[in-house]
Amino acid sequence: MLTFYNHPLSPIARRVWWTLLEKQIPFELVTVDLTGAQFEPEFLALNSFHHVPVITEGGLRLIESLAIFCPLPTLSQVVL
Repeated sequence: MLTFYNHPLSPIARRVWWTLLEKQIPFELVTVDLTGAQFEPEFLALNSFHHVPVITEGGLRLIESLAIFCPLPTLSQVVL
């Protein structure tokens, strides 16, 4: 299952969230507190640029919205 790291006030992360919902791709939602949690070592290990969105699945990690949108149809087939 995909893990989606987001913050509800991020317009870019919101687009990814809407796309996941529209395509009915199952995912675990992790909300990142952007008042400091994005600088914690655990999150920096996911994204050294310390921003959302981030999607992980197995060993795959995508940190830019365009990088997320491009393989999303393929990911949905693999995950489902």
